[in-house]
Order: sequence, then structure tokens, then C-alpha cells
Amino acid sequence: MSDVTREPQRALNSAVDDEDWDRVTALIAEHWSALILNDAPTLLRALERLPAATLAAQPRYLAARTYLRHLSDGAGRVHRYRHSAFERPTALLDVLVEHTSRAAAERSAGHVAAAVAHVERARDALRNAPIEAAEAAQSALPHLHAQWARVREFAGQIEQAVTEYQDAYDLAVLLQDDLIRASAAASLAGIHALEGHSSAAAYWSRIAAPGSLGTTAAKYEVPARVAQALREHDRLDFDAAQRTLAAIDPATLGEHWAHVLHTKARITSAEDASALLTEIDVAAAAHPGPLSEAGLAGELVACARIDLLLRRGDLLRATAVLERAEEALARGSRVDGFDLWPAEPGHLTLARARVESASGQHRRALTTLTPLVEQAAASPRLLIETLMTAATACLHLEEPENAAGAMRHALRLAREYDLAASLSTVGRRDFIRLIETAALGDDDLIALVQQTARFPDAASAPQLTARERAVLRELATGATTAQIAERLFVSPNTVKTQLSSAYRKLGVASRKEAEAAVRRLGLS
Repeated sequence: MSDVTREPQRALNSAVDDEDWDRVTALIAEHWSALILNDAPTLLRALERLPAATLAAQPRYLAARTYLRHLSDGAGRVHRYRHSAFERPTALLDVLVEHTSRAAAERSAGHVAAAVAHVERARDALRNAPIEAAEAAQSALPHLHAQWARVREFAGQIEQAVTEYQDAYDLAVLLQDDLIRASAAASLAGIHALEGHSSAAAYWSRIAAPGSLGTTAAKYEVPARVAQALREHDRLDFDAAQRTLAAIDPATLGEHWAHVLHTKARITSAEDASALLTEIDVAAAAHPGPLSEAGLAGELVACARIDLLLRRGDLLRATAVLERAEEALARGSRVDGFDLWPAEPGHLTLARARVESASGQHRRALTTLTPLVEQAAASPRLLIETLMTAATACLHLEEPENAAGAMRHALRLAREYDLAASLSTVGRRDFIRLIETAALGDDDLIALVQQTARFPDAASAPQLTARERAVLRELATGATTAQIAERLFVSPNTVKTQLSSAYRKLGVASRKEAEAAVRRLGLS
């Protein structure tokens, strides 16, 4: 806990010790959300000491005291109910707090299906409760909805998570709970950015206003900062996206570590893929077992690894990562007959199709992608990238009309949702062929992507012959055709032939583009 975070704690403890109840209530009102989320024992101590008359005048404090008592043992240490037995609660708030505490404990252990099962039970209790009971629990609901939303998000239940975060936000506005309001808005910005709803992400980012609540709220603002980086990446501003991610304090990442790494993988150039793979391995080792294999974190980590491995042309390892991830996600999605996902995780399904295409199984890739097109309708990013992968498969299967149709559909969506970078998730050579097949050579957005995007071209490197690699390495030094010929003991015409073949394989049309490809593919 930072010194800034400790200041409200110190002031509140001092006021309680002095029995300055006006000061106590003022501090609680000012730092309500920060205390309840960061320092619940101090808040509970203050609420326990408040005079009866003050509690009677502030029903919110009475409900909060009841809520915090459920989360604290006799020694005043806030803990999670994961293995403890139920105390047969009967009041609505008792039931909600029991299930929410257990859900948070299961989530923090990576047991996402068990966590969602408790959220479902809490939701059922609230849905079936009398109106009077629900109203009595209202002051605790913003925090409860925020916890339920976090469980659903990290379990990969994105649509339900959005509903929970919006409920948390609405109630926080009503109850003037600034931290829950801002953190719910930040989480909504992160979800919408990941899904590709750029306008919604920008809207919620403006509401979250990262930095407006000081360093105490920094960890709750991480999703909004990741959303900003994604939106910059989507507009092909890679340098800005990298600066945004670099500005996030690693100490504030918490459960969003996988989101940050997944976003880095989208932004990272091919030559930096190995370094980022090492960073992912280190982070996964710090989050062992289900913490890095289950739920949304497991899917994001696996997709990041597969993407980076395919850029390096390491198809064998990419396949192994995919298979291990599918097994882990399936294993973690069921508990006591409760099935977390009615369908396969979309991003991982797309990763499977990419692996299949990279191994030359283009028909099989199309079969994998077919159900995903309908499933991805709610996620513009996933749908565009699915269409681009399908278009590439159709090219290799010599189905130009289908390839052109998928390419044009992807382009329309990319323009509508401001997701230019999603068009570059196929190799540059395939992208150029798709442009020609769909007759899109004069399109401004296509031109921007072709000139600016970072294509995942490393998988093309193994297709270059040893002589072509040698010629390209010499080219990257600035050597002329005659100098290359002299150094490699071949004729200038041989150099020109090899360069022409290499240019075609790399999907480049000029010396400048070829030199950039050499650097990107690590051939120099």
C-alpha cells in the first residue's frame, strides 16, 4: 500500500481515537470507495465505533458495517470465504455477501466456473427477493455488482459482464460512489475496446477519466489505459500505443496482466516477438496453474503466444500451445455440472484456424471459421479478423469470389468501427493478393494499412532459400547490386533474379520495403 493510499487510513484512525465523530463521518464520506476496496479493516473499525445516533442517521453506514462484518474474522482481517462452511444465512444481504465472497475467492484462485456458479446464486437471490429486502441492501449493491462483473469478465462471459458493470455504474452514480463509478466505466472501456466497439470504448474512457481520482485508484484504471492503447493500435499509431502501455505501473496490473500482454502482442513487431514471449513466460510462471490457463486470462495468454510463435514461423510450438490451451479451458469451464461456455471461446477458435492455415490445412480452417462468423457478430474485431483469415484460406483454395467477398466485408467493418489494424492480421503477401482479387487498389484505407501496418510476416521467412536470405542480408547493409554480386561471388543478373523472387515471397515492391522486411523478420 502506497503512502498516498495510507493517508485516509491514518487520518481516520486518528479521528476515531480522538472520538471526533464529525471528522470520522467526513473522512468516511470523502474516502468511502477507497477505504471499502483498499482498507476495509480500518473502515470497519470506524463504523464499529460510531455512536448509535450517528448510525441511525446514516443507514448506508449500518448496511456497510453489516457487509464488512461478513468479510472479516474476529481478528479484524478481511478474508475470503472459499473453504469455510455456510452459516445458514437468511437475510438477503447475508446471502449476497456469502456468495460474493466465495465468488471472489474462487476467481482469485483461477477457478472461474466455480466463481460464476456463486455469482449465479447471488443473482438468483437478488432476483427473487422482496422489494423491501432489495432496497435495504442497496448501499452494498454497487460493490457487489462490481465483484460479479469482474467474475464474469475473467470467466469470459463478456455480455453478462457488461450488464453487471453497467448496473454497478448506475447504482454508483445514484449513491455517489465515485470509485466504483470510475472503475466500472474503466472496465467497460476495456471490454468494448477488446471487442472492437471503438465508439463505446471511447465513451466509457471519457467517463472513467484515468488519473482523476489520484494514485489510490490507479489499479482500477488499468482497463481504460489498455483500451486507449488498443484504440491507438487500431488506428495504426503503434508508437502511441507502446507509450500508453509503458506508462502503466506494473504494480497496478493485478488481474489485468493478461490483457496488457495480449495488447502488447498485437503491437509488437516481428523482430521483438521472442522478447515478448519470454516476458509472457515469466508472467505466466508468476500466475501458475489456472491463474494463467483458465477463463479469459488463459485465452488471452494463449492467443498472444500463438500469434507471436506464428510470426516466428514456429508452427510446431504454436500448435502445442493451442492444444494445451484448449484442454485447460475445457477443464476449467465446468464444475458440479455447471458449464461455463455454451460455445467455444472465440479468440482461441480463430487462433486454431490460423494455425490450420499456417500448416496448409485451408479447407479445415474454413470449417473451423464457419460457426465463428455468426458467433463473432457481437465483436467487430473478432469478426473482421475471422473474415480476413477466411479470405486468405479461400485464396489458397483458389476460390477468388469468396475471398473477395470476405475481404470487402472485412473492409466495410474496419471502416465502420475504426479498426484498420485488424485488416493486417494476415501476411503482407496474402493482403496484397486480396487487394488485387477484390479490386481494392484505389481504396484510401487499404493504402494506409499497406503502408503503415505491421503484418505478421515472420512465418514467410522459412520459405526463403539460403541464397535469397544472403542476398537480402547484403541488401540491408546498403550494398548495390554489383557489390552484392561481388561479395557472394555470383553475377549481377543472378542477384537481380534472387531479389525478384525474394520480393515476391515477402510481398514487397521496393528496396525500402525489402529492407524493412529484413529488419522485421530478423534476417539481418
